[in-house]
Amino acid sequence: MLVFAYFLQALLQSFLKSWKEMGIETVVLKEMLTQNNIKWTPAVLYHELLEEVRWFNDNKAPKQEESN
Repeated sequence: MLVFAYFLQALLQSFLKSWKEMGIETVVLKEMLTQNNIKWTPAVLYHELLEEVRWFNDNKAPKQEESN
């Protein structure tokens, strides 16, 4: 689990892009600190992130096959 705090959007995007370019393993559970989650315990944040990942996995659109 990775929590970002006080990152401007551009800095966050640059960080994530560099992380990917360096080949560092993906962290599935990541969150930006917000007014809504600032008081959550790590356990609550972990649970919320797991639920979010499950929702996105269950609701992602199927990949379209490339036509030849």
